Amino acid sequence: MKPPGSDIRLTAGVRPTRRPKVSGCERHRMEPGRLELRLEREFGGEGHVVVREALDLRDSGRYHDDAGHDLTADVIVDNLRDAPRGDVVDRWNWWLGSLAIAHGPEYNQFTVRRNPRDRENGTF
Repeated sequence: MKPPGSDIRLTAGVRPTRRPKVSGCERHRMEPGRLELRLEREFGGEGHVVVREALDLRDSGRYHDDAGHDLTADVIVDNLRDAPRGDVVDRWNWWLGSLAIAHGPEYNQFTVRRNPRDRENGTF
């Protein structure tokens, strides 16, 4: 068992920061390039913007604290499959909205915001 505070890193002159809670197990690592391809193949759309937000969410430790397990590519894909419809961005935002309802509005910072004109002309 780890002693309390062992997930805090101290650096001289810098405030303590939390280490990302990421599993060391190879099969659970989130590799951005592979996740992007997987998301685009399965759901269509701009997977890279979702990957960027997913990495930020993982690194924040928020999902791990609330769910009790790591945020992995499998977790993301499984949850996006539950969304009623839409491309990868629509599904990501739907899932993050569900997390915000269940665990608090802090999840809203990880949603993808679209410019309505970009959606109309198909560029995003």
